[in-house]
Amino acid sequence: MHVVKAPEAALVAVTSRWWVSHLVLPVFAVLCLLGAIEHFGVDIQLAQWMFHLEGGVNTWGLRHWWFTDGVLHTGGRNLVGLMGLGLLLALGASHFRESLKPYRRGFYYLFLCVLSSVMLVRLGKNLTNVSCPWDLLQFGGKLPYVPFPWSLGTRDVGGQCFPGGHSSGAFAWICTYYFAAVYAPRYRKLVLQAVLGMGLIFALCQEFRGAHFLSHDLWSLLLSWTIASLLFSVFFPAHIRRQLAD
Repeated sequence: MHVVKAPEAALVAVTSRWWVSHLVLPVFAVLCLLGAIEHFGVDIQLAQWMFHLEGGVNTWGLRHWWFTDGVLHTGGRNLVGLMGLGLLLALGASHFRESLKPYRRGFYYLFLCVLSSVMLVRLGKNLTNVSCPWDLLQFGGKLPYVPFPWSLGTRDVGGQCFPGGHSSGAFAWICTYYFAAVYAPRYRKLVLQAVLGMGLIFALCQEFRGAHFLSHDLWSLLLSWTIASLLFSVFFPAHIRRQLAD
């Protein structure tokens, strides 16, 4: 009989706790929330409230407003682009500057997380065929409401609005929570709050413009968190994850 040594058993226990606390429970909780949103029709009800709050009859009042469209949407997209450029510069510099070499693995981790999240959201838009609220009959558009996953295979009435693209530009950086956990543990919760805050602002901006439903942005968050957690388990061994599980 193989006897597991105490340190090895402890490491297995820590790894199991990490998987449960950082992936299984969060994913399960968000999926339950998404199920409740679909069951109780929260997407449509919340969108109708926003639509009428803006005084909309046949159009969304905030769709082309300078602040929501120009500052939060276009400006937010430019900010995410600058963040990506900064990451690429840091990654490149880590091959030449000694002071950055200890962070190289982390930079590669961030790069793959952000790239994977954005690309999968883009792929999801092409496959799911979910329309934006502003395209729907209830809000002055011409298309019927067909939520995911019922939209699969309905390309004749489909759109390109699921999952939420703008919010994913922020949520894709949720991997910085794990990056901070490795290189600056005391700031990891602050980093997580900052990314979630930016994602919330981006999500509300698009929801008030009629570009997305609440569930669209929650799916982007779930996708980004799952990718960040899975890649973290690949890039950083179990003994590094110990501090997050204890």
